[in-house]
Amino acid sequence: GRLTALDVTDNQIDESRVAALLAPPGASSLRRLVLRSNGLEDAGAAVVASCAHLHTLEHLDLGHTRAGDGAARALAASTRCGR
Repeated sequence: GRLTALDVTDNQIDESRVAALLAPPGASSLRRLVLRSNGLEDAGAAVVASCAHLHTLEHLDLGHTRAGDGAARALAASTRCGR
């Protein structure tokens, strides 16, 4: 089966680890991604926003991270992530 949900809550995930997690082909069918309670900042959210194969993503949880306004802008402007 394909991976449709990934929850890595509280796993010390930063932008380099997000990039590795989202490397194809593993994340190409993700519909739900939970990155809650990690050290992510705006750069980590930008990695998600620029990930070309996350077109199926329906839910993204960045709660309790350091992602702020820059992350929100990157995600809102993304044409690659699902909506």
